Amino acid sequence: MPINRRGRNWLAVAVAALGLGGVSLAAPTVSNANSTSYCGVPIPAHTACSYQPAITHLNVASYPGSPGINVCQRANIYPNGAQVSQRCKLQQVNSGTDLYSWCRARIPLTVYAGNSSDYRHTINGLFEYGNGFGC
Repeated sequence: MPINRRGRNWLAVAVAALGLGGVSLAAPTVSNANSTSYCGVPIPAHTACSYQPAITHLNVASYPGSPGINVCQRANIYPNGAQVSQRCKLQQVNSGTDLYSWCRARIPLTVYAGNSSDYRHTINGLFEYGNGFGC
């Protein structure tokens, strides 16, 4: 999935309202000490947005609209870019247990939330920090 990065966009985070998407490299606001949302803006078809590298154990991508579309989450090792997780699903998807070993090893990951449909949509991203909370 190609990555298209434009300006920064600070977003409010609600743990219950998972969000991701966007054509921008988003630097979101932390809603609590454990999670951060990113993206949350309309992004073109078959693109994704990312968040700065961090120690994380969970990445979530979701689409808030109806009818549902396929969304994808991805995580790559920073700085070499090796992919360690990619999952796609209708409406909402998460990384499952894919990131736990990287989190325990304290290896930073760049997380992505993507729009896998043929049209522009708002995709939300949310990840949880691995700073002692989940790994």
